[in-house]
Amino acid sequence: MRIALCDDQEEALSAIRGLLADFSADHPAHDIHTFSFSSGRALLGAVKNTGGFDLYLLDILMPDISGIDLAEQLSSVVVKPYVIFLTTSVEYTLHAFSVQARNYLLKPVTREALFTALHTALSDLDRRFDRPFTISGGPRHRVVVPLSSIVYVESRRHIANFHLKDGSMEQYTMREPFAKAMQELLDSGLFIQPHQSFVVNLQEILRLSGQTIYLTAGLKIPVARSRLPTVQAAYLDFLSYQGGKF
Repeated sequence: MRIALCDDQEEALSAIRGLLADFSADHPAHDIHTFSFSSGRALLGAVKNTGGFDLYLLDILMPDISGIDLAEQLSSVVVKPYVIFLTTSVEYTLHAFSVQARNYLLKPVTREALFTALHTALSDLDRRFDRPFTISGGPRHRVVVPLSSIVYVESRRHIANFHLKDGSMEQYTMREPFAKAMQELLDSGLFIQPHQSFVVNLQEILRLSGQTIYLTAGLKIPVARSRLPTVQAAYLDFLSYQGGKF
């Protein structure tokens, strides 16, 4: 998880960075990385260059741009940014939630309050299908797309071909087995691997019939016989979840 922390006060930045480092040490499986910014404009610049972060911890009272305005601007360049506000005053609570902030922590932020908010964020983000995903084609070619924009991925001769909803395709050369290279997709809860050469977005499945997956785009993806029970169970679980939560 990539966390963007923005606060114009270095003392506050340092204190929260320390707490985030402790939380990361306690949760090594989540691969948490923190990126600190002393101004909203610096954060916006990084978002435009990298495609965004998973979680934003924003101070509200900053001189160049307030955290409220920053959250609004983030919404124009990032799909549903996950924002937690940090501030010394409760008077901004209503404003904070007007921009769909997920939480609001009073400063000085305590370990207990921050850890509780981060646990909630991890749980929420595990099921967020619009979070950014980086397709890396090498040091000079990186494309960041929403997770849900990937229709399916096909492996051919050590090349991973990402087929996107807009009809485009991105590629990168794999230096590890396909399943391992696709682990982030498979761990998201949005993708399944019906065949050794394919990973498919569950949202894009029109129907599953026999050993064939029919996608909304009119494509067909094979299902290996040995994987069929697992694929059927995963698809039914997803439909059940979708019906109850979306």
